[in-house]
Amino acid sequence: LMFQQLKKTSHKNSIHFNHQIVSNEAAEKELDQQITKEMFRKMEVLGQFNLGFILVKINGNLFIIDQHATDEKFRYETLRRETKIESQKLICPKSMALNGAQEDLLLSYRHIFDKNGFAFSFDEVKEPGKRVSLTSVPRSNIF
Repeated sequence: LMFQQLKKTSHKNSIHFNHQIVSNEAAEKELDQQITKEMFRKMEVLGQFNLGFILVKINGNLFIIDQHATDEKFRYETLRRETKIESQKLICPKSMALNGAQEDLLLSYRHIFDKNGFAFSFDEVKEPGKRVSLTSVPRSNIF
């Protein structure tokens, strides 16, 4: 079932939906729609329910927006934009007990850890599970 257009009726506070049966692929495509920041300017707010969801209409489509998730995303994006993450070296590196797969994963994503303020040392001479030490942790300009 796919909802296509919203139609207001003459009844106050009543909304009717035109709908048609469609394939699973078409329904999945409809459900995969995302709201962009630009779309917020075009939204028509229809109401709020359950103290946490906003019903909006955009281009004839109905969307239900989770207020709390939207607020968290906004705050996260603001924090990421305004926060500069730096590394704080540890006086004593912290040995990490990782298995071989975890060590490989850490090496594969090392650039992401570096970007986020973490640094590690790898000692290839040591036995697996004792090769990795944490040498720096993230520090931000906010805290």
